[in-house]
Amino acid sequence: MRHLTAILLLSTAPAALWADTIEGNAKISAATIYAWGASVTRSVEIAPQAGTHELILTGMPAGIDPASLRVSATGAIIGAVGLQSGRPFPGDDTPDPAVKAAKDSVKAAERALREFDAQVQTVQLRAEAARQQIEMIREFARVDNSITGTEAAPTLESLGQTIANALQQAHQAEQEALTMLEGREDLVKALENALARLAALTPGDLTGETLVITLQSEGGPVRVSVDNFDNTASWRPVYDLRLNGIDDLETATLAMDRGVVVTQSSGEDWQGVDLRLSTARPDERVDPSDMYPWLRQIYSLEKQKMRSSSDYARELPVPEGYVAPIADVEPVVVDMAAAAMDVSGMVVTYHYPTPVNLRSAADTLRLNLDSLSLDPTLIAEAVPQSDSTAYLVADTRNTTGEVLLPGETTVHVDGAMIGRSQMELAAAGDKMKLGFGPIHGLLLKTIVPERQQGDSGIISKSNVVDSIETLRVENVTGREWPLRVIARIPYSEQEDLEIKWSANPAPDQTDLDDKRGVLAWESTIAPGQTQDISLTSAIRWPQDYELN
Repeated sequence: MRHLTAILLLSTAPAALWADTIEGNAKISAATIYAWGASVTRSVEIAPQAGTHELILTGMPAGIDPASLRVSATGAIIGAVGLQSGRPFPGDDTPDPAVKAAKDSVKAAERALREFDAQVQTVQLRAEAARQQIEMIREFARVDNSITGTEAAPTLESLGQTIANALQQAHQAEQEALTMLEGREDLVKALENALARLAALTPGDLTGETLVITLQSEGGPVRVSVDNFDNTASWRPVYDLRLNGIDDLETATLAMDRGVVVTQSSGEDWQGVDLRLSTARPDERVDPSDMYPWLRQIYSLEKQKMRSSSDYARELPVPEGYVAPIADVEPVVVDMAAAAMDVSGMVVTYHYPTPVNLRSAADTLRLNLDSLSLDPTLIAEAVPQSDSTAYLVADTRNTTGEVLLPGETTVHVDGAMIGRSQMELAAAGDKMKLGFGPIHGLLLKTIVPERQQGDSGIISKSNVVDSIETLRVENVTGREWPLRVIARIPYSEQEDLEIKWSANPAPDQTDLDDKRGVLAWESTIAPGQTQDISLTSAIRWPQDYELN
């Protein structure tokens, strides 16, 4: 037996042995769900007389973390709080009327099914008895040779008639049993429903955890609330983007339907819960990283060629607290805006306006929040270096006045669902670029001229790389499109690595969205028109260096 007592809050009121005992059952009344886990609030209302009382709350979830328990009250002062596990607290063992009624229903359904099966078995036994009688007659006729002459014919006729009657009885009994079995499914369904109702009233093994609370009351109504953390619940945002009226790109409208998907596997069904959804992440760290000294060293390229990297590494002194530096290559940029927002305490909480029912390990509930209107600027965006077709995108801003969290997005165009994507984090006022599927009639191609030296389109030496390519966009859609072409050229942050480039026509934007070397051209492309962009680059670096 395990007995665990967690003292959460102390007052001057002692837990007297002669205190009045009050039993109750705290139902889940509210929950705040995080991306992982939930703060669950149970509450019970009592009306004790003035004095010290011992409130016993049974049916707490098995395995509850005592460190996460927080008990508060209005109309009373909380004293010692104990969590008992492994055995029920002595007290009134009167069963809950609803649970008793559900158990009685299960017993009645089981009894009805047993009686039905017994009746079917009785009929099946009649059929089996008739077939056994037939076998006995056949065996008797096979071994009995005393019947001869004139007696044989009437005897055989009598035996035949007896066998025929037995076969008919067996057939009738079998058909009767088959007809009866057609009604068994309803009895099985009734038993399943009764078991489900009982399970809903007694989810899991909840009788082993009992909370014992000492409280001091001055008389009158008292409301006791018990908060604990449950790590089985979660929520995530989901969006529906609806773009309508794309026949006229100037007047097209864009709506965003926001919702959340909620689930929990606590072992308890939540009924009529006041639900809040928080962007806080209790599972993430709350303090910053430590910073250690960073020792940088240089070495001869010739010396590196003469020695293996492992031998050379062993020669270098490793100071205390040393953290190996990242290699000097172009980094992959990872957007950590969402994590930074949570760590810095910028938490958003959504309060769902109506009570929610959420069954344990059974419901994945989608809750609709609201529908927002955005002001889109529609454009065909082409990336010939990566794609074979352009895509319809909407340039807009987050004008909702609040943060739009990352989440799964379902995209609709003129009422048709065309695909799914992922919404990126957008703070209030941020620019947003939303994709609405491919434009199959805007064809993209990257053309690399053939060269006699080097690879296709590239002349390469030990310290020289020259390249040229043509980016082509062809419109076979039959309508004019506003067009944005995006491409990239290499860039350098080292003085000895020289990069020169040119483009014809010149780009309208360089370092697009603060991304080095990313270029953009904006224009319109008419039906049947083809547009070409020429890009050239020349890279130079000193001997005895390698290009990454």
